[in-house]
Amino acid sequence: MGQNSIKYFFIIYFLTNFILGQKYYGGELRTKESFLYGRFEARIKSAQGDGLVSSFFTYQDELINGGHIWNEIDIEILGRWDNIVSMNTITPGQSSHLRENFVKDFRAHAQYNDYAFEWTPNYVAWFINGVEYYRQDLPDHSYIATLKHPQKIMMNLWVPVYEDWVGKWNEEIVPRFAYYDNVAYYEHTPGAGTYGSGNNFKLKWNDEFDSFNSNRWEKATHTFSGNRVKFEPQNVIFKDGKMMLCLTSGNAFGYQDNIQPKALYGYKRDNVVTIRFSEELDSTFIMNKQNYRINNVQIVDISLDYDLRTVNLSIVGMDENKTHRISLSGIKDIFGNELVNQILVITNTNTVNLPLKVNVGGESLDGFLGDKFLWFEYEDYGHLNGNHQKTNNVEIKNTSLDNIYRSSAERIAAYKVRLDPGIYDITLMFSDNHYNSKERSFDILVEGDLKITDLDVSAEVGKNSALEKVIKYAPIMDGVLDIHFDSNLYGQGYTASGPFLNGLIIDKTAGLNVKSDEGNPTTFKIGEMFPNPFNSYLTIPIETRINQKITIDIVDILGKQVKLLADNQPINNHIFFQWNAKNIATGTYFIRAVSDQQMQIKKVSLVK
Repeated sequence: MGQNSIKYFFIIYFLTNFILGQKYYGGELRTKESFLYGRFEARIKSAQGDGLVSSFFTYQDELINGGHIWNEIDIEILGRWDNIVSMNTITPGQSSHLRENFVKDFRAHAQYNDYAFEWTPNYVAWFINGVEYYRQDLPDHSYIATLKHPQKIMMNLWVPVYEDWVGKWNEEIVPRFAYYDNVAYYEHTPGAGTYGSGNNFKLKWNDEFDSFNSNRWEKATHTFSGNRVKFEPQNVIFKDGKMMLCLTSGNAFGYQDNIQPKALYGYKRDNVVTIRFSEELDSTFIMNKQNYRINNVQIVDISLDYDLRTVNLSIVGMDENKTHRISLSGIKDIFGNELVNQILVITNTNTVNLPLKVNVGGESLDGFLGDKFLWFEYEDYGHLNGNHQKTNNVEIKNTSLDNIYRSSAERIAAYKVRLDPGIYDITLMFSDNHYNSKERSFDILVEGDLKITDLDVSAEVGKNSALEKVIKYAPIMDGVLDIHFDSNLYGQGYTASGPFLNGLIIDKTAGLNVKSDEGNPTTFKIGEMFPNPFNSYLTIPIETRINQKITIDIVDILGKQVKLLADNQPINNHIFFQWNAKNIATGTYFIRAVSDQQMQIKKVSLVK
């Protein structure tokens, strides 16, 4: 985010360093020149980890007519998730207009991505990998007219104190690094450009960071309120055609890591133990089964997720009624530091009982479970971002569940629930108790698919009025329901603004839902697959009641397609499919069959 004006610098510096005992150091790079309008681009691999923010933004930090007028345009990438990018403008009065934009099939921290935003007198638009994802324009977003002062281009890596935004900070993940491959600036030249929307922009300069251009850039030496770190020039490094922003502690400045990796937590789900580490691991040292020891439990396979921080152990023989510990050793990070020995307790996770009813904004009452304040991988449900708000003594129209609708989770970015693979109906409960019509609105995505567009609750039913939105036939294949909320109109303020949710009800879709060993098919069914568990070859019977076209595929626990067996194939009566899994890793997989009338999912275990 942006900085306070210079006149407050020394006060903030004193408070942060001496009263709060600041001990972390980040990096910030900013241009010496300010720019009015244009297209701003950066290629970034962001830092991962709860509590972190990697940024690319413009900021107006000069006094105008003797006062400070806050202007800012943001791209902020939170380390706690891979697939959400914060897109924001801040206008005078420190008014945020934020969109936590979900990006499907996106990996912010595992690879370089191209980020950009266009700023003109009439709009601000944000782009990821060349695709426009969001736009704030006139006249619907009238505040854009106040973005009229030159701004500096800035990048920083920092740790906000706002855990309801960035997640809980854990100092064990230090050091952390964000990588910038290049930054480019295009002038706004309407009718005379060669690039960008409408070819209205022209390249002014492109810095590929082969070296530090001191005529263009300066390294920051300050901090600001709400920041756990002080910016240190030694934490801005130019090396191998990259600019690295570093987050360090003590006096270990710069692009270096002498700290051994550490397992932060571990949990079990079905026949898989998942371990999250503090930093990226060297993949050549994670495949040795002798590095992981669990008493009386056999480890049959090991895999490393794309984030290089998450190890999955396929296991057999674990008694779920006992507390298990895992002994870890011989694991190295990408800098060559070795974990010598660590004992970690494994948390057992369970899916929720259905139907699930959650008071998303508060405590357990009226037959609804209380909300978990923040989702974590080993929780059964909870939200990401936001805070609980309650409006007492207000009558809520259109409902007898006033208590549920009086409380809400505001500024919510996502809600997650651990569920068995299957088909579900989801009821989302809303009552806008803070804003009138056309003051805030948002989109809702389920499992990455857009289900509700531009929802304005007050516009539909009025303020302080209950509204239900039912999403039917939602397929869950990776064991976790993901609901995302993307703001269109954010509303004013911080505590109550942006997307919100009051209550949530989840249940199986009647007649269609299928777990690994059950189901009531209507027009076809997946028969008893054999063998299950299997080693290499799986036979899949399909039985139909009517002649119909069916698509059959195999997906992994993350919902990624592994194999397509039939693509809208006509099937009549009885047929067998065979899956050759010789080159597929041990794990849990799901057979999915879909027609225009039905969907069915069954679980299988591949053990080698």
